[in-house]
Amino acid sequence: GHVNSIATGSDNSGQCADRFWKINSTGTSTNFNISLIATASEMATVMPAPSQFRAQHYNYLGGFWDNPFQGAQTYTAATRNVTANGVAATNDWWVLVNQTTPLPVELLSFSAACNSKSNILKWSTASELNNDYFDVYKSTNGSYFSEWKRVQGQGTYNSATNYEIKDAEPATGKTYYKLVQVDFDGKRTELKTVYAIGCDEGAFNVASVYPDNGKINTVVSSPSSFEGLVTIVDVSGKLIYSQPINITSGITTFEMPHVLASGVYYLQITDGQSLRGGKKFLFNK
Repeated sequence: GHVNSIATGSDNSGQCADRFWKINSTGTSTNFNISLIATASEMATVMPAPSQFRAQHYNYLGGFWDNPFQGAQTYTAATRNVTANGVAATNDWWVLVNQTTPLPVELLSFSAACNSKSNILKWSTASELNNDYFDVYKSTNGSYFSEWKRVQGQGTYNSATNYEIKDAEPATGKTYYKLVQVDFDGKRTELKTVYAIGCDEGAFNVASVYPDNGKINTVVSSPSSFEGLVTIVDVSGKLIYSQPINITSGITTFEMPHVLASGVYYLQITDGQSLRGGKKFLFNK
C-alpha cells in the first residue's frame, strides 16, 4: 500500500490521520456499520476542515484504495469520529483521509510492443475517479510528443478496466508513447511514458561474427544510428569482453581484440536501455 495523493502523486500522509485500522468481520452479514476514532495527537498534522474527513478502505485484491468512499459517512469533530454505515468490505485496512485529496486510484500497467507490424498499446486501471478520457501522445525521440489518440475513460468506476489500442504506423526504430489522464474538470495528470522497439523483424540484425587475423569481426545491419555496448559472454553467462560501439544506419562493421579460449560464445548489442540483438558463435583457436 501507499499514502500518495491522487492529485499530485506526492506524499499524502499530511492529509491522513496517523493511524490505520484493520477491521475483521465475525458474522455472515454482507453490509456493516463502522466507527473510526483517532486521538488528538494522531490528528495534529492533518490539514482539512473536520467536515472533510472520510474513512477510506484499501482493496488488497486490486492493490488500490477504494474510490468513491464506501457507505454513508459523517464526521463528529468533538470525538474525532467517522461513522460509515452500509459498507460492503471489511477484513482489510482503513484510514481517515481528507476527502478532497483521497488516496489514489492507481494505474496498474502501461505497455507498448510490436505485433504483426503494428504497435499494440495496453494499459489497466485498478479503478477510476472522475476520469473523462485518456490522451495518448506519440514521439520518435522521447522528447517531443504530439497528441495521437483519445480514449474514453470510465468516469468513476470502482473496478479494474483494461484498455488496448493499435498504432498501425509505428516509427522505424523506437516509438515513444505518453499516457495522460484528464478529469471532467480538465485537470490533466501525466501517468507514464513507454516505448516500443521497431516492428520490422529484420530491422536490426547481427549478420555475422567471425574471427580473422587475431581479431573478432562483426557485421551489423540497423535502420537507425545509436550509441550502444557490445558484450561477449560464455555459455555460463560470464562476461568475457565489452566495449562501447557506435552503430550507424545501414551496415556497421567493427572488430574486437582476440581474447577468447576455444568454445561457444554469445555476442549481444544493447542501446543502453534494451537488447537490440545478438548472435551465438563458435570460436576455435
